[in-house]
Amino acid sequence: MAMVLHSFLAGYALSKLPRLRLAARMAGFLAIWVLTVDVGDTRTSYESFTNLGFCTLCAAGLSLISSLPLLHRTESPFAKSIVAAFGTLSELLQLSTEQMLDRFAISNHEELEVLRAKLFAQTQGLPGAYTEATFETRIGRLNAQPLRGFVLSLEKLRTQASVGLPEFAGLVPPDGLLHLFLEAVDPPARGVVEEILSGLHLCQQAVGVAYDLDQYKHRPSVYPDDCLSARSSLLQASNALRGEIKRAITKLLGDVSPNEDNQNVLDNIYHREFSSVCFYLASILEVASETWILLRQAEEILKSQLTTSRRLQIPSLTWAWLGIGQTTVLTPPKFTRDDDLDGQAASKGETDAALKEQTSSTMSRNANYHFHPRPSSIFRSIWPSSTAILRLRLKLASILRAIQRSPHARFGFKAALGTMLLTLPGFLPRESAARSWFEHSHGQWMVIAFLFVLETDTGATMRNGMWRIVGTISGAAFAYLTWLICHSNAYGLVVLVTLFQIPAGYVILRTSAPGAGVVGSVTLSVVVFIPYHALANTNVLTLATLRASWICVGITSALAIHYLVFPFHARLAFMNQLGKAIGFVSQDYIALNQPFLKSGTISKDFRSLGQDLDTTIKARLRTADTLITDMSLEFSLLPKPVALYRQIACNLRRVVDLVVALRSVRQYIPPEETVSRVLDLRMDLVSSMILILYACEHAFKSQEPVPQFLPSTQQALDELLSGIKDHFQRKDPDKARPSDMAYMFSFAESEAMAEISETLDDLLHLTTSMFGVKEWWDGEGYGPSIRQTQTHPAAHIWRDISQGETAKPRPSLLLMERHGSKKSSSASDPPCYSPLPPGAPLRTPSAFV
Repeated sequence: MAMVLHSFLAGYALSKLPRLRLAARMAGFLAIWVLTVDVGDTRTSYESFTNLGFCTLCAAGLSLISSLPLLHRTESPFAKSIVAAFGTLSELLQLSTEQMLDRFAISNHEELEVLRAKLFAQTQGLPGAYTEATFETRIGRLNAQPLRGFVLSLEKLRTQASVGLPEFAGLVPPDGLLHLFLEAVDPPARGVVEEILSGLHLCQQAVGVAYDLDQYKHRPSVYPDDCLSARSSLLQASNALRGEIKRAITKLLGDVSPNEDNQNVLDNIYHREFSSVCFYLASILEVASETWILLRQAEEILKSQLTTSRRLQIPSLTWAWLGIGQTTVLTPPKFTRDDDLDGQAASKGETDAALKEQTSSTMSRNANYHFHPRPSSIFRSIWPSSTAILRLRLKLASILRAIQRSPHARFGFKAALGTMLLTLPGFLPRESAARSWFEHSHGQWMVIAFLFVLETDTGATMRNGMWRIVGTISGAAFAYLTWLICHSNAYGLVVLVTLFQIPAGYVILRTSAPGAGVVGSVTLSVVVFIPYHALANTNVLTLATLRASWICVGITSALAIHYLVFPFHARLAFMNQLGKAIGFVSQDYIALNQPFLKSGTISKDFRSLGQDLDTTIKARLRTADTLITDMSLEFSLLPKPVALYRQIACNLRRVVDLVVALRSVRQYIPPEETVSRVLDLRMDLVSSMILILYACEHAFKSQEPVPQFLPSTQQALDELLSGIKDHFQRKDPDKARPSDMAYMFSFAESEAMAEISETLDDLLHLTTSMFGVKEWWDGEGYGPSIRQTQTHPAAHIWRDISQGETAKPRPSLLLMERHGSKKSSSASDPPCYSPLPPGAPLRTPSAFV
């Protein structure tokens, strides 16, 4: 019983406290040897506990002592990651700007996609790296805390560089008014970009100097005054760009007169080429603003570096150090990968309704109460009617549900069950053959291998199990060769065992399979030194085979327990995570539009709306990426479309980034002209997008087909932009006109909404390719066909998504052909934003055709 309880607690701690994973396994290792040797003896001594404990403490102490001399040469990996992300961001901004402003440049689409994917991977790893750096031990002037703001700023800059700085601007080369507008804003825009690149380079140097990176030791030093000068230059360049944009917009809008036919001028203004340029300019200003914040943070870091001496940075031993309540820079929500799999729990509405029914039935029964001295009547009169009992039932239900849904409790139960089954022969009577076999063959190695291989998810257990089997076989084979060469020669044994630690250490430190090196070293030591001390009567070959066999049995048992007890289905969890993520995207979009449409005014904190939801969605998608990796490692008879899964996750990331960019743009648009006068059309657009997200969300949660008819976001966007255009043409000359910069941000907003519409259409297409369409109408029947209907009472066209449509290619593809690119944009499949699968229809909102 003690063995089972100890295994449960060790498994629970291993799952709940990431920092204590190795400690929990070592505690299990000691408990197995102490509790399964000499079972049944009523007398014991302290040596039973201290012998193995002394060996364990010596090994841990020697590892700690051997790592201390390396502290003075240890660089901060987190600071190096920050510097690398700055370098990638600078390359991306420079190449993206050249592609945007030089309208006839040769396409570098593949290079841009590679840079965006690289930057995405770097920024995705920064929050976790920050958490690790917070608890690292190193010698330096500063800890990781001053770099927290850099992680937040880099994520914002990545968003703008991914969605707000497109490499292709539109459908046709600029001409007329647009050409004049580009000529006016081109020089100041390039000036701002140059100042941004200079500021990012200065931030790189500041981080490198403050954290003593080797690559910056022999470079000229930077000082806080350099950051101050860079901020001043960046502010001047940004103001110059804003002034030039105002003059260009003023000149452009001055050609529109309410008393004349200005259709040609309005067509040039309300064209996607012009909207793309405005979106680019808005993104440049946003990047400049965030770079200004980065320079201020770099200035503070340099000031701290000049006033602080080198010292040993020791982490504080808090609950966060153990993994309890651990937060990153982008604080993730409190959820687990298993929290969506329990669909049997009653909702709050159901619970409230049940309590109301219970209370009303109790009151009516008490009104007509006649006591009957029967046990059932007594029990019924006490159980439901007592308020205290009802509260107790609710409390017990919540506790039981929490235990059932706790992945830590489930993992502890798995560890306890496997340990009980594998150690059962050791607790049988002494005269039994099973116990004799367990004691003479040291069956404890089965249990140890089981505990060291068992992981919290199936994919990790499979990966660790396979590599540990490889390590076990390799260690046993090398042990047999070592004994054949050296026999009882102590010097030869020590030399060969030490030589084996070189490749084993490389596997542990430099590969993705450290378990193979660890178990290989353990197997080698056990097999070689037991005959040397004459602790067994068997020959070395038999001993090596026996130890390797028991370890393999333990590994196989871990895999069997994982698949048979509380099996974790990565695909089901992945679908639930995506369904939840789409639901949060819908909430994020509602949070963006609700105050915007309700009051028509934008508060000062509008930029911060939805930040928690953005963080939640990104955390869900990171978990989905992990589940995709688990799916690729699981055994399955049916192949899984992993590439399609990754495309869906990338599509959702793009939606989130576009919503963030739209939020930053909307705080400057004129509410009267673009919101109040077209409020009904904006509500139609929001409703159509929410319905599409709702359909996709429930398709992933239920894994059922999508309804055949859904509203068209492109048609709703077309009507909205047409309404804004009509109101602009019929504007009242007596009313004060908004600032020209506000009109620029309004045009940028139309581009952002168009890209969101495209991305949602892509998401719908990917969803239908996975789950299909629930068709109920073929277009034939009495009366006019729905497919031939051009209008709808709700001002929408209900689109039949079961029909494959042939839409025009996106602007980027047209420009690639015009610029003479020889490669297709779908040739590469980056881990970040990906297009639809090859051959899928690409959609462009009709408002911009």
